[in-house]
Amino acid sequence: MAEILNGIFTAYSQYSGSGVIMIIFFVGLVYVAATEKNAGTRIILVDVSALLLLGIFLPPIYYVYTKFIDSGTYWQLFWMLPIGIGLGYVASKLIREHTVSGVTLVLVVLFFGGEFISTSIEDDELTNLSNVYRMPTEVVEVVDRLHDLSDEEVVHVAFTEEFLPYVRQYDADIIMPYGYSVVDSDRPAEFYLLMSSEVADFSQLEQKCIHTGTEYLVLPSDRKPKRPFGHYAFRCVAEVSGYNIYQYAPTNGKVVGSAETR
Repeated sequence: MAEILNGIFTAYSQYSGSGVIMIIFFVGLVYVAATEKNAGTRIILVDVSALLLLGIFLPPIYYVYTKFIDSGTYWQLFWMLPIGIGLGYVASKLIREHTVSGVTLVLVVLFFGGEFISTSIEDDELTNLSNVYRMPTEVVEVVDRLHDLSDEEVVHVAFTEEFLPYVRQYDADIIMPYGYSVVDSDRPAEFYLLMSSEVADFSQLEQKCIHTGTEYLVLPSDRKPKRPFGHYAFRCVAEVSGYNIYQYAPTNGKVVGSAETR
């Protein structure tokens, strides 16, 4: 039980960072509960938030989720809380009912609370969360660079494990040949295993790119190829935040996405 409770509060810390925004949200809920006359608004903001929090903090929910779904994404359940709507409603209510003091209070909260939004206590697990997306900076920088490199709106890319929980959250126009579920799978995709290898076998990766329509690979900059790089139909088109972006650029007539192999 102690391990489960520790996991729940760790997930809460991963979501809330320093906790300032959540404190403001909870204070806002108390204000709504005490002053709001519209029953529907109270139900949506106060009752629903209380039920969601109760469910998330229940040990049986945590146990089932981490055992049968995913142990690394439990903190994302907090996204169901209507924090943006709630804070926006409270701010507008304060300004409407107490114009001068309401505006002053909202500005003070924004000024002193904003810098804590992206703070995390788990530096090893959530590195450099210095962006509004609450995800590792390298994810944002690499994905943005991929769009700069590609002429297509939808970009087909394979990533190593550390990118998988975040990429699709940040940009739905990135299409991956496998998702985060492959990490805990009993039979992980061969493409994922090749991307996870300490030595990059670009010959095998080429076949996976052909069959899945994957145009780009993102690998750590220190990842060495199995053979001299000139033997492969890939070219390194960018280095971003410690990762190399490789584009599959065949010169022998092969088309990315075809079923043709050597």
